Amino acid sequence: MNICNLIGWVGMILFLVNYFAVSNKKIDPAGKLYNSIQIIAATAIAISLLPIKAWPTIVLEGFFIGIGFMAIFKKTKS
Repeated sequence: MNICNLIGWVGMILFLVNYFAVSNKKIDPAGKLYNSIQIIAATAIAISLLPIKAWPTIVLEGFFIGIGFMAIFKKTKS
């Protein structure tokens, strides 16, 4: 397994753990923790996709990253 695959696996696991935590009301889906984990997970997955140039999915992960940052910024302002 190369480093990009490992990074992708970590991102995927973070996404799943985060989704499980929100679904079971363990963390606030509008909170900084949830969105921070989403940003890290999306970044990891995007990095893992760069070598194969999976641009549609990389762009999708970019939107997840942007939405996460917007949510954190919005939460910080309130």
